[in-house]
Amino acid sequence: MNEQIEKKPAERQKVKLKKPHRHAGKEYEAGAEIEVAVTDIQWLKDQGVI
Repeated sequence: MNEQIEKKPAERQKVKLKKPHRHAGKEYEAGAEIEVAVTDIQWLKDQGVI
């Protein structure tokens, strides 16, 4: 059987950075707003990034 699984795009949310951060290969300053996958938000909080 060749069943194709439909992948849904990750839900995303805007967050404000507390400190400089590299995201998707680009450097962002503290205070910048970036859009990240909701599954990454807790990790970013744990790191003190947001």
